[in-house]
Amino acid sequence: MERSEKRWESPPSSFTGRAESAVVHRMVFTAKEATQFCCLSIHQRARERIYGCRKEESGEAKIRLTLPKAFTWGDPFSNDHFEEDVEDQMSCGSCYSIATLYSLHKRFEIWLSKKYGKKITMPRLSFQSILSCSPYNQGCDGGFPFLVGKQLYEFGVPTEEAMRYGSSDSIKCEMDMGFYNNVRFAKYKEEDLFFAGEYNYINGCYECSNEFDMMNELYSNGPIVVAINATAKLLSLYNLGKQSGVYDSATHEQQICDVPNEGFNGWQQTNHAVTIVGWGEEHEEGKGGSPVKYWVVRNTWGKAWGYKGYIKFPRGVNLAGIETQAVFLDPDLSRGGAVKMSGHEGAAAGGGAAGGVVGEDGGERGSAMIRPVTHTPRAQRGNA
Repeated sequence: MERSEKRWESPPSSFTGRAESAVVHRMVFTAKEATQFCCLSIHQRARERIYGCRKEESGEAKIRLTLPKAFTWGDPFSNDHFEEDVEDQMSCGSCYSIATLYSLHKRFEIWLSKKYGKKITMPRLSFQSILSCSPYNQGCDGGFPFLVGKQLYEFGVPTEEAMRYGSSDSIKCEMDMGFYNNVRFAKYKEEDLFFAGEYNYINGCYECSNEFDMMNELYSNGPIVVAINATAKLLSLYNLGKQSGVYDSATHEQQICDVPNEGFNGWQQTNHAVTIVGWGEEHEEGKGGSPVKYWVVRNTWGKAWGYKGYIKFPRGVNLAGIETQAVFLDPDLSRGGAVKMSGHEGAAAGGGAAGGVVGEDGGERGSAMIRPVTHTPRAQRGNA
């Protein structure tokens, strides 16, 4: 990928003085040692045959014909008045919990707003409950968005107000997790919890996702969760401006993107989870040629990171594995707190269906043009 004048170099790291192990711990979301161990023999045998992480896409025509050039469910790049508290995971490897629950939270708002024809404001969901109560993930040592979906489908999640984030996995779980924890008197009833419905990798399996299907899922149903291989450079990007451009740091540090003739489709090292809320294109100043395509990414390192907690990340080239293992979670409106909200509890003032800000065929990006949400039945979305 060619580097443009508008793309930028990172400022000095804000982690100066911190122990290197603390920085690495903060960015990890998988059990890194186990991952490296499992792939050690492959890495040693194929050391000279590893090649880059670019995925060749064939969906460009479908994208041009069916999707806008720019779209978002809300971000500071498209709206100067956009303000929200972007969570800082701090010293706990909880990005997988924060990124996944933000996606589900936004989808609840989108789907409930469509259902009731007015803007619905959801309470924030408890990241801590995933750390303290999960039978499937590893607390502050990492986890997987797909398995967060499994927990949310089976057990649900309380609100942030009920169980606040403590940047620790040693906080007591007060949810009834069945035989996993044998809580005698659960603090929360089903009506206090919010549940996921269907959840899966986009297109039904690991490495089956691609640019077009990720965009289509995002456009039709709400934000999605992705995994990336975050490096120390990405960690250093604090206090950026709105015009900072598209992140461009093509590195293959610690990556095995695909190993030919090993009998499988490929493997991508990832260590961090983030949420994609939209996409766009940016033309290079003073140059002709193709525009730079990007995802709008919401991180879990606080509002001071990036631009108000967000960044523009290259789209369509699988940089850092961002298009390898995208996950969706649908909200379940038939049980728990979602049913309670049928009485319009938590409804905010304002009319109209929920929608995203669109560009090109929907007017200027950031013009607050609203597109009614049309939920696509899961059977039609290519998922197993």
